[in-house]
Amino acid sequence: MTQTGSEDRSQITIIVLTKAIMLENYDRIKELLDLIPGRKWSREEIIADRPMKWDYSLIAMDNEKIVGVWIISKKGDSRHHHMTTVDEAYRRAGIGSKMTRVSATGAKELGEKFLTSKVEEGNDMSLNFHLKLGLTVYSEEFNEEEGVKYILLRAAPEKILDKLDKDK
Repeated sequence: MTQTGSEDRSQITIIVLTKAIMLENYDRIKELLDLIPGRKWSREEIIADRPMKWDYSLIAMDNEKIVGVWIISKKGDSRHHHMTTVDEAYRRAGIGSKMTRVSATGAKELGEKFLTSKVEEGNDMSLNFHLKLGLTVYSEEFNEEEGVKYILLRAAPEKILDKLDKDK
């Protein structure tokens, strides 16, 4: 089933991406992560253990099909969204907002100060998505090894949840 912004998305479920699910569905998850413009993560980077990664990362499911992936870990007092993507056929259907709501709710419950993300310069779709959710740019960094400039964004989980509630 292909969804657009006007179709019912009630059968989309969000579940925790455990390491076992990652390994079992690696090819599909890699296919989705490769939709993100810019530098591609290697298999080692994708399956690497990071603090709380296998507790915080999420996938969106349409029945048995993985249609969204959020790779998330704990960084200091924040929950960092490393890679976020939704299958192109499912975009503009609210799945990204739904996944972000799950992450922000968890962060709020645990008293985490911020949700953060790092967007490669030129990835306007991702930048605009994060800005729409209420994240704000707080810094930029240039990774000399990669030759890439990143835009760093953050917002308190409460601010994101308030924004999502207003946009309903």
